[in-house]
Amino acid sequence: MAQKMYIEKSGEFKNIYFKMSEVYSEDYEEKYMSNLKQKVVYTNFDSYDKSKLQKYYEIFGKESIKKEYKYVKRPNYRNRVAYEFKILLPMKNKIVNADEKINGYTMKELFDVSKKLVKELIGEEKGLKATSFLETNKNITYVNIFILDREYHYVNTYATYSNTSYQNKNTLSFCNKNDPDAIIAYKKGDLKKDKNGNLIKVERYFKTTKTRRFILWEKNRSAVRNEFAKLIYQCLHFIEKFSINIIKAKYIFKKNIKYAFNRFAKRNIININRTISLIQNELNLLIDNDIKYSYDYKNPYHIPELIPNEFPKNYLDLYNKYKDIFKTNNFIFDDTEYNIKFTCRSDVLEKNLRLLLNVFYEDLHLKKLENAANKNILNFV
Repeated sequence: MAQKMYIEKSGEFKNIYFKMSEVYSEDYEEKYMSNLKQKVVYTNFDSYDKSKLQKYYEIFGKESIKKEYKYVKRPNYRNRVAYEFKILLPMKNKIVNADEKINGYTMKELFDVSKKLVKELIGEEKGLKATSFLETNKNITYVNIFILDREYHYVNTYATYSNTSYQNKNTLSFCNKNDPDAIIAYKKGDLKKDKNGNLIKVERYFKTTKTRRFILWEKNRSAVRNEFAKLIYQCLHFIEKFSINIIKAKYIFKKNIKYAFNRFAKRNIININRTISLIQNELNLLIDNDIKYSYDYKNPYHIPELIPNEFPKNYLDLYNKYKDIFKTNNFIFDDTEYNIKFTCRSDVLEKNLRLLLNVFYEDLHLKKLENAANKNILNFV
């Protein structure tokens, strides 16, 4: 049985869970330690050993904090050090063997998916280090990809001065270069020495400059989310006997919960959104489930594009009716108007929503009978 991936008319995927979040220096240690408690699926570091991975993360943390001192005087400055991508993989309809599989996935399948996702995420910046962690919750499987935002570049050299400095030739104290008695104490690029006159060794594992790869992603998350959903499908396509059916579904806009709302308003919005989900899911189940592929037979390595299945036209009037009901926040039944605004009393709203669901199921049943009768008439003619 194929998994369903719903898509809107605009081409935007709806039922793919993908969250991109920035990791800042104050949360960095807590974040990587919590990830290391999970199973490592894939990493482009030189070792899968968790103790070695932890050592790399600790080194990166120290080096990034040193760089942070340059900016601490900026108001509201937060030092971004990493990115985390949390991806929910579709459920697989297979018999799960607890000894070999995790929610239907073998470790090789999870490794292949994670490797391809990491490759696409880091792109041409091969030095970016990423690790994919596996998180499971009953039948739900997540892949957490943790990417450090500075490229790995090991350097073992000697410390140098970053600026040219001057000192007064009489007092030997540091001074401005415009001082008439100023002489050069050391030039930019000169090697540093300790108090015993020995050269100071410097060992760095990561570059000092941050990657710019994900900056545009932060500003246009909706577009990135859609492209990433397609990427997830392409990765899953390589898993044997795993197929996804892309369905061009219909959606009814849900209400947003704002922080300032009281608990009763929030409770009402949750109930309204739950009713919307029930109605739109029932309507989308009417869409044809057959998978339609578009193959390029000349290219054996071509990933087939799925042709989305359309919403049946003879149910559009039913969809539009309930879309308008949730837009106007009221409906009429037996010549009586019922209010479903989130500002209603909770008990009244819940009663009205139960009535609305009963009306919907009655309308849906009548519509199915009407379409079946029309189909018989056409076949008879």
